[in-house]
Order: sequence, then structure tokens, then C-alpha cells
Amino acid sequence: MLLGGAGILTGGALATKAAIDLIPGLKETIGYTPEAIAKGESFDLNKPDSYKNDIGDYLRAIGTGISVDEVKKAAKQQSIDNVNENLRKGIKKIQQGYSSLGHKDRIPTSLGYREGEGTVEASLRVQDELAKLNSLQNLKANYPDLNVDGLLGKSSYEIDAAGEKFRKNQFDSPEARARRTEERGESRYLDLQEAQLAQRRFDQMQAQNNFQLQMDQMGLNNRRLDMQDARSERKDKREMLSLLLQGLGNVQSNLVNY
Repeated sequence: MLLGGAGILTGGALATKAAIDLIPGLKETIGYTPEAIAKGESFDLNKPDSYKNDIGDYLRAIGTGISVDEVKKAAKQQSIDNVNENLRKGIKKIQQGYSSLGHKDRIPTSLGYREGEGTVEASLRVQDELAKLNSLQNLKANYPDLNVDGLLGKSSYEIDAAGEKFRKNQFDSPEARARRTEERGESRYLDLQEAQLAQRRFDQMQAQNNFQLQMDQMGLNNRRLDMQDARSERKDKREMLSLLLQGLGNVQSNLVNY
């Protein structure tokens, strides 16, 4: 009897659905679509396995001819649409921002929900791209002549770091002025060191020259003394010879007188 009643109910439901399908727009009006039924369902993208069908869902499926799987699919899609709707403004801002920078061809794609994700991943992805865009826009606003092509696709941290490096290298930046001051100080220090080295070399050469002069003077003095000694020796020899000759003369004279 129960099976027979179910069969009658199913047959009646199918007949009713067939009749509704014959009237254009009626099933949408009375909510006989997966999307309309799914509005009363809740699908948690963070916990997809938590979605369960109860006896009422199965009875509704019999009554409407719309399976529980169709309703589940529609409920999941509605949750995905809600995620994408919340991200819509951010994604549009990213698209407009890259277009205004002249890089429409580099607009990031697939920023919305991706299959298998929860509700947070897409939001974080959009926030990250907004941070990159903000860094690029600030960079171009501060340094219009800077080519940012090589920074596209980089993280906001890398873009900010590149901007900071560019700023520090500007001629009038405090860091550049400090570097020039330091370089001038180092240059003066090197000049002083070179001057001191040159002075030491000169002093050393002067000392070597003085030493050589002293050695030459000593040699000259020694030769002068040698010459004086030689003259004295010759004089002494002459005087001795003279005395000998004088003595011999006296001896000879004495012999003659004797």
C-alpha cells in the first residue's frame, strides 16, 4: 500500500511538473527551479561536507521533480556568487588601476573564487593585488619617469623596496647628500694619507741622502788625513836624511883634520 501510494504521489508530481513546464515562466514564478529552492538552503564553502539532505528535501524533490543534487549545486553556486559579489568592487578597482597605469594587458586574472577554496582565499588574493596596485600607483605618482614594467607581478613589499631604493638614489635625497659628504670626507682622508706617505718618502730619501753625504765627508776627511800623514812622513824622512848627511860630513871633516 505504501509503495503504491508513493508511486501515485510520484506519478502525480511528475504530471504536475510536466504541466508546469508547459506554461512559460510559471516555474520561475512559483519557485519551481533549483535556484529558487536553493535560496532557502545554506552551503558553507569552508565546510562543503556539512551540507546534508533530510527527508523533507527528498519529499520536495518528489513533489517538484527537482533533484536534491540540483538544489545542492545551485546552493553552492549561490555561495560562490556571494563571495564574488563581495569582491566585485575590489576587482573592478584593480582592473581600472592597471588600465590607468597603461598596463591593461597585465591585469591579473582569476581573482575571484576558485574551485576547492573556502571564502577567505579569494579575499586575500584581491587584497594582495590591491596592495600591489597601491604601491605601483604611489611609485608612479612620486616618480613619473620611473619605468615600473619590471615590477609588475612583484609583491607590494618588493615594489615598495624598489621605490625606496630609487628615492635614496635621487641626487637631492638626504641619503645621497650623506653619501657625498662621506665620500668627500673619505677623499680628504685619502689625500691626507697620500700627502703623509709622500712626506715620509721624502724624509726617508732626505735621510738617505744625508747619510750618504756624511759617508762621503768621512771618506774625504780620511783621505785628507792620509795625505797629511804622508806629507809628515816624507818630511820626517827628509829631515832624518839631512841629519845623516850632516853627520857624515862632520865625520869626514874630522878625519881629514886628524
